[in-house]
Amino acid sequence: MRLASVQARYTLPLAPEHEAAARRALVLHETACPASRSVREAIPVSWEAELRFAGPAAG
Repeated sequence: MRLASVQARYTLPLAPEHEAAARRALVLHETACPASRSVREAIPVSWEAELRFAGPAAG
């Protein structure tokens, strides 16, 4: 068996106040991810992320 490509899909639940930090992390993701870095020269790697905002905590 031989891998032809890698596709990842992330669903990230987070509080609205963490949106900016999450977006910064996603920008750096591909260059910082060890798995992606180890194979990206040989096969295509793609990913997508969906941010799901949780409402304010009750309490």
